[in-house]
Amino acid sequence: MYMLSLGLASAAYSSSSDLAQPTVPTERLSSSPDIWLTKGFLSPAEVKHLRTKVPADEAAYAPCIGQVDEFESKRCAFVPVAGDPLAEALVARLGEAWRVDTSRLVAAGLPLIRYLPGAPPVGKHGDEDRHGVVPNATLVLYLTGSDPAHPAGQ
Repeated sequence: MYMLSLGLASAAYSSSSDLAQPTVPTERLSSSPDIWLTKGFLSPAEVKHLRTKVPADEAAYAPCIGQVDEFESKRCAFVPVAGDPLAEALVARLGEAWRVDTSRLVAAGLPLIRYLPGAPPVGKHGDEDRHGVVPNATLVLYLTGSDPAHPAGQ
């Protein structure tokens, strides 16, 4: 399974610091914590395009920050964005929908998490970066679906 996991730490398009509800149509799955499902945020063409940019070389993947021991079956890499008009437009749309500055995502790429076959389920947890900073919100975009009822692009 491939997914993009983006920590959203600053509200650049709004004076509000509440990033819980995006400006696009959503379904609220939970209010504590706030969890929203945005169906079809990525079109099938966008999913297909992003999947062509997923690194094929195993050397591009490394254990995810702070999770070397906990998740042997989880690897992280980046999907390049800069210079790709479709990827740059997608990142701009993410910024508008969640009212955040996405310039670092264009420069550094989209953080990609790959779960290897047989990976155990990931339980409820909090995200933080390598410096211990906890984001206001985490946005997860699935590039693969677990079954036909849960297609990619959500």
